[in-house]
Amino acid sequence: MKTLRLLSLRARTYRSYSSLSERLHDELTTRNLPLTYDYLYPQPSHLLNLTLRDLLPYSPSSDDAILPSIQNPSPLPAGHHLIYFPPQVTLSQLLPDCTDTLHTPGEPFNRRLWAGGNLRFPAPSPPLDGSRAVCLESIRNVVVKGREGDEKVIVTIERRIGNVSEQETVEQIRGRIWAENEEDAAEASVIENRDLIFMRLKSSAQIEADKAQFGKPDRTVKRAHILPSRLGNMES
Repeated sequence: MKTLRLLSLRARTYRSYSSLSERLHDELTTRNLPLTYDYLYPQPSHLLNLTLRDLLPYSPSSDDAILPSIQNPSPLPAGHHLIYFPPQVTLSQLLPDCTDTLHTPGEPFNRRLWAGGNLRFPAPSPPLDGSRAVCLESIRNVVVKGREGDEKVIVTIERRIGNVSEQETVEQIRGRIWAENEEDAAEASVIENRDLIFMRLKSSAQIEADKAQFGKPDRTVKRAHILPSRLGNMES
């Protein structure tokens, strides 16, 4: 009898877990995220280069302080897409941690962690000539892991960047740059994947238990940090 009760409990747990996983997957992967536009002028990229010049290995040149020309534009450097296409959301779309609502699975998964990602450059980077570009986001996959009541929701976001014209409609842009098969780059110049993990908020007891572990010898956290100075030295 005890074995039957245990099997019945496991079956109900599995059905509940499966239902949550399927519901979140269907809800998030069909979410229609808005397109984000920007104009690729060289100023933001130029300022980022100046900011990083004294912090990263770099060979300075005499024209570092000169804003690059859009008449002879340089391509968007790798990673510099992060300073373009800022989220265009209203105050009502911001959560208490100041992130937006576009990717969240909702209550009760209110803790958000960045879990990694990758970049692809399937085509030459767009030129920094002031032309219009778009960042097209989609939620590619949603996976639920962990036991019932302590699940982790892993949301995989894909961001595709490419040049667009002023006259193109949203449907035309999606048709050119997005692809059902994520291996198909279509007409995207930059493709970025991000994995976000959403979890439940910790209880007061869990927070106190975590605090009790701080400073113990078996809890080792290694980190590297860069401290800028007026002399441009780096400490790590």
